[in-house]
Amino acid sequence: MEKVDLTRLVDGPFELPLDRAAFAEALRKGLGRALMHVRARGAAGVDALVIDACVDDKTLDSQSEPERWPWMTEIVDAAGMWALTAPAIINMVESLTELNERDQDHVCNIAAVLAKRGFSDAMRALYMAFDRSWRWDDPIAATQAIKLNARDGLLHVARRLGQLAQADQSDDLELAPLWILALEFESKGDAERILEEAASSDRDIRAYLAWWRATQRRNSQDAMPQSAETRDGLLRSITATEIIERMRTGNPVLWGGPLMAWAKIASDAALQQIADAIFAETDEKRLRQYLWAFRHRGLPSLTPEFLAYADHENEFLRNATLIALSNTRHPLVREFAMRRMAREDKSFRDLSLLCRNHERDDHVMIEAMLEVAGDVHDAHDLVYSLIRIFKENPVGEAQPSLVFAYEHSPCMNCRKKVVGLLLGQGLAPAWLAEECRFDANEEIRELVLGSG
Repeated sequence: MEKVDLTRLVDGPFELPLDRAAFAEALRKGLGRALMHVRARGAAGVDALVIDACVDDKTLDSQSEPERWPWMTEIVDAAGMWALTAPAIINMVESLTELNERDQDHVCNIAAVLAKRGFSDAMRALYMAFDRSWRWDDPIAATQAIKLNARDGLLHVARRLGQLAQADQSDDLELAPLWILALEFESKGDAERILEEAASSDRDIRAYLAWWRATQRRNSQDAMPQSAETRDGLLRSITATEIIERMRTGNPVLWGGPLMAWAKIASDAALQQIADAIFAETDEKRLRQYLWAFRHRGLPSLTPEFLAYADHENEFLRNATLIALSNTRHPLVREFAMRRMAREDKSFRDLSLLCRNHERDDHVMIEAMLEVAGDVHDAHDLVYSLIRIFKENPVGEAQPSLVFAYEHSPCMNCRKKVVGLLLGQGLAPAWLAEECRFDANEEIRELVLGSG
């Protein structure tokens, strides 16, 4: 763990040009200073890092974070290195396998930009990647082929999917749905009309449309009511007594996400029933299931014995306990937090206990715990705890901790939340606001523009 000079951090942690290590770190996190560096100095000495970030998606969680590829195309544009980058991108598209599936959309989107710029080998590579895709519910390069060639791309993709539908006529066949193929059109209806016109003379496209319509019919027959009002009504009809009785028989009526949703709209009395069941429970599995109710709601009461689960040998129970306690305002939680943060083996997650139990001058204790985490998941835990604490407890003294979170967040979603807090509380340093104008997360750029 590495301690940080918070004063220097608030004053400004970087100067242009960046050295190679600082550029690599900025590229990994999507920090605006990487684009600022290339615009000011080009990519000499860091061109290999840029190429690597084009073929390898550097986001922490590509499923939940904004796409990184538009920012990478800005960097390549600013560096004037499309010709230098093209061979690696094309080679990556040609060699995509299940082993590097995480990178497929990232590199295929950059390859599509290459194709638009006249690199014909990029177009060829994208079509080859689609034709040998190993997943047909979400085939490689399908959306990019359609984006590049509109009608012809749509027909090519639908034709191949139709061939698969003819080869496998089972009800559980999964292909890319029409709404995915239609993303590059004004509406799904526009794409469907193109396919209907072609289907009159193309058996493969006719087969795809038949598969799609049969799938739609099955889904509509099986669909549950989707309106929020209907779902809430169904959840409200389930009582805490029923949840507890079914949990004890090993056939829970709700657990996981549905139990969490039920708890959000449950009465305080119903939550107290669940809390009482937790305090009386000894079965580890049932405890974990019950605790889903307190992922977003605080415990309405607390016993000293419950605190011991925060040190349980089962990681899931341990983490679920800490989450429930972090949502709970109670003197026992405050005392528990103080004891844990005084331990030699304290964890960044312990900070979350202050979310609802923060007191004046706690920023001094929090700043003393700020260290650069060696593990990306530890870093994420720390940043997330800081966000929760200072969202619940907005104080001017939060600035050093929030700037630390900005600098060391491995996740663009968390960085956006930090920037929102800094701007909203009038705590953003000028250098940080300027850097955000070049961030990989377009929503962070919009936050700065919207702040005036």
